[in-house]
Amino acid sequence: MPEYRVAQVRFSEGGKAYPVNCQYAVEPGQFVIVRLTGKFTPLQKAQVVSVDYWKGACKHSVVCRAERAEDYGSGPEGVATEEDLDRFLLGFMRMTKCAVVRETPQSSGQYEPHPRWDAAYYSERSFKSVRPDGYGTAGKLVIIGRDALFYRAPDDGQHIWMVGGALLADKVVALPRPFRDGNVYRQAAENAE
Repeated sequence: MPEYRVAQVRFSEGGKAYPVNCQYAVEPGQFVIVRLTGKFTPLQKAQVVSVDYWKGACKHSVVCRAERAEDYGSGPEGVATEEDLDRFLLGFMRMTKCAVVRETPQSSGQYEPHPRWDAAYYSERSFKSVRPDGYGTAGKLVIIGRDALFYRAPDDGQHIWMVGGALLADKVVALPRPFRDGNVYRQAAENAE
């Protein structure tokens, strides 16, 4: 069974500590913003009591450190347009946006915009792991199309191939998923978070 990084947090001074999922580097005493699933006020400020590893995932999650709360805004719920998505993924999540291309059917070595995919967002696993040309490894990859989206964040990274600063879709095994709620931008933000 996999282990999950968990922060014990309290929502008031001297209050009871509750476990929440935590993918961020935090220390006891720091303040964080926690997403409370299914609550009327879904985002709450809390103080970290301790950090540990558990054998199961928690219902609630740390979404950012308190000092980044303004950048986070209302999170994926506040994403309705491409501009909102750019602000969330490029600004808060610190991902990189690029075009998506494919090799032209007529000749190899020539590229054209991909007919299905409009844009890709990726996060780098380590410094300079994705170059404008050639092979790289992305920590997270979100590809948005007109009627579907693709998302992947495997433990060992997503292997990608770049050509002239654009993602070569032919080299990514991208199985499209139809978006659920009619808003591909919101779903892309939810998946990237």
